Amino acid sequence: MTEHGGAAALKQNNLAALRSALYRTDFATKKELAEQCRLSLAACTALLGEMIDDGQVPVSYTHLRA
Repeated sequence: MTEHGGAAALKQNNLAALRSALYRTDFATKKELAEQCRLSLAACTALLGEMIDDGQVPVSYTHLRA
């Protein structure tokens, strides 16, 4: 496997771990998800951003109402 292919496989594994962690919980902070998936907070944030952009993770801003 090439290094690029290895990075792609690692990313897919990390996404799968994140999806699994989200499936198991009703609520979690990014820090908690990162710890559960053994990811850095930066990696978790980036992956969640991709999942949100792709519509895989719904986001609610209702807690921000005044």
